[in-house]
Amino acid sequence: MTKIFYAIFLGFATISFYWYFKIFISYRWIKKSRKISLKHSDRYHKNLYALIPVLDEVERIEQTVKYFTNTFKHIKKFRIILISTEKEFELFDKRTQFLLKNLESINQIQLVRDFINLKCKTDIKNIGDNLFDAKEKAKRIINKRENTIKIIKKISRNNPLVKTYHYPKLNGNMSNQLNYAIDLIIKNNKRDNDIFCVYNADSKPHPKTFNWVLQMSKKSNIKVFQQYGNYLGNIQNFKGVISGKILTSAALWQTRWSIGFEIYHALKQLKFKNRKQSFNYPLNYCIGHGLFFTRDIYQNLNGFDTTTHNEDAIFGLKLSYAEELIMPIPYFDESDTPDSVESIYKQKANWFFGPLQSFNYYKKIVGEQVLEKKRDKMRLFILSSKLFSHAVYWVFGPTFMTLSLIIAIYKNSPYFWAVFICESILFLSIPNLLSWLIVDRKKIKLRNSLLGILLGAIPCYLLHGLSSYRTLLKILISKIFNKKVLKEKTEMS
Repeated sequence: MTKIFYAIFLGFATISFYWYFKIFISYRWIKKSRKISLKHSDRYHKNLYALIPVLDEVERIEQTVKYFTNTFKHIKKFRIILISTEKEFELFDKRTQFLLKNLESINQIQLVRDFINLKCKTDIKNIGDNLFDAKEKAKRIINKRENTIKIIKKISRNNPLVKTYHYPKLNGNMSNQLNYAIDLIIKNNKRDNDIFCVYNADSKPHPKTFNWVLQMSKKSNIKVFQQYGNYLGNIQNFKGVISGKILTSAALWQTRWSIGFEIYHALKQLKFKNRKQSFNYPLNYCIGHGLFFTRDIYQNLNGFDTTTHNEDAIFGLKLSYAEELIMPIPYFDESDTPDSVESIYKQKANWFFGPLQSFNYYKKIVGEQVLEKKRDKMRLFILSSKLFSHAVYWVFGPTFMTLSLIIAIYKNSPYFWAVFICESILFLSIPNLLSWLIVDRKKIKLRNSLLGILLGAIPCYLLHGLSSYRTLLKILISKIFNKKVLKEKTEMS
């Protein structure tokens, strides 16, 4: 048991120093790339479409559109495309019932007012001093809420930069919404130099993002760009003695992943520009926000896949197989982290499908492209295996950390506890802190950050592992009962 404990410690210590190295390499590239002088956007005569699929985004879509409009209105031929779906009506009704249920549990008049102000963006005037009457007024406001479809139509009428599309079917997911809108845009616009980018309803891309992409696309003819996330957007709002620390650590973990994993692996592709058909070509997956691509890339890949759980994962695998460079962007997309432990848990369980279904992607691509050469199939298989390895790490990393914790509890000696704490600080806390300092050291107070990093890191990492087990269990149950696993929407409380 002691040997296992030491082996786990040495493993995490080694991986930790590799993380420091990767974060340093990414930071050096970010710093260098940001020194590029950006020319005025009028020099680039390309249509730039910011695609934002929406589903139950009543509470935040207006602020997001306002941010995009104020930040990027200077860019020539820039349009914001909001894409709703027929699913909105069913989900909106469920959301209404959820709000009414939560309202019933409130037992103070001022809390009723605060609740409606937060969830409905409405201030109850003349609320009075009777709790029953206050709740009745609140119920009327909740029932009169507008759904996302009505809100985005209203936005488009008042904002010339905004155009809306509505995916008219109940089935499907975000990839269906994207394909539907992009196909219509291409049909109605015959120019070939369109650039599309995909963002979430809570995204806030850095103000220099679009200028940098436009300049680099003209300078180097790069066709795909990927912006990575800074997930500290709402970190000041995390509450709860325990949950607040876990959520803080989750936001920092995901930001650390952007810098030390995603950007670092994206940079590795730059070394393979002139080494075509290499078995060692790096895998670089895509993520569903901050993804830029040209019209011909979209058409060559036949759009986003609508049959897989995570459309961005197979999109990146196809690009890596085609040896199409996915260029990282040195500016971040400021995004929110789910504000409840349950939502974090479900979000990660959704994300786990990305690497887990790697060999499903392999079979699908082989079927679509009819790969006859063994070398081509082998290259694709190697890339799929690299993507699948992410799922393996996802399961076994937290599992080994848990085993190490169990041994420390069993031994119950100061020495074993000291080694375990050192292990968690080396692997979890220090890389998170380094990433936070790179992204935005002014965003949160240092003392609160350190508490979140130190106290929330271990439970957050164990929750990370549990999310993979949740997905594996759901797949097992679906196989037994022959039911399709549905993708869950990440809820904000």
